[in-house]
Amino acid sequence: MRWGSVFAGVPLPSPLYVPLDDPLPIAHWITEVLKAGHTPHLLTFASSAVRLCQTASNAGIDLHGARFTMSAEPITEARLAAVHQTGAKAAPAYGSIECGYIGYGCLAPEAPDDLHLLHDLHVMIQPDQDEEPHGLPPSTLFISSLRPTAPFILLNVSMGDQAVMTRRACGCPLEQLGWATHLHTIRSYEKLTSGGMTFLDTDVIRVLEEVLPARFGGAPTDYQLLEDEADDGSPRLRLLGIRR
Repeated sequence: MRWGSVFAGVPLPSPLYVPLDDPLPIAHWITEVLKAGHTPHLLTFASSAVRLCQTASNAGIDLHGARFTMSAEPITEARLAAVHQTGAKAAPAYGSIECGYIGYGCLAPEAPDDLHLLHDLHVMIQPDQDEEPHGLPPSTLFISSLRPTAPFILLNVSMGDQAVMTRRACGCPLEQLGWATHLHTIRSYEKLTSGGMTFLDTDVIRVLEEVLPARFGGAPTDYQLLEDEADDGSPRLRLLGIRR
């Protein structure tokens, strides 16, 4: 990508490697952009944003004026608080590789991950509340593509996600563009996503029911994985086992 931009005559900045456990160089970059009178905007995983803001806070770095777009993981109140305590602001985004962006964060939210559905690109439906289609949760999201240039043409496809879908007047600029349908409390019922990594439930079940019992003993039902977060918003997975 770097060489392509050079050949096109619009060179991109050279990439800079930053280790996962030391995001301090990113915090310094943010302060440099702020001092130059610009607005730094970082698009990243929710847990990565939390880790960055914790590092900046510990180093006494003020991030007032910075903007974050957080995606790929559940956006919770604790994770937003970890970003806001540094003075930065954050908004969620929701999408997938198969269909691109599905929604952008509302600037007058009623939930931590409240966002506007891009209904000119996608149709999103849910089953009736008193139905469970094929064993799926009632709040399951089914998405269909509207644009012919979509990466994949989808027709009532479930991505394994569920959410609260409402239509309300929020008064934010995205509503003024016509996007009045909101999604929030977006969670997956068949995938585990933590630290920016996604694992299918079939892979997790194989580890819990086959790998762990074969190595440490016990029955397939003796191990459970609990997705949780610490008080500061950082992701945490707890492996629970039954002693016999």
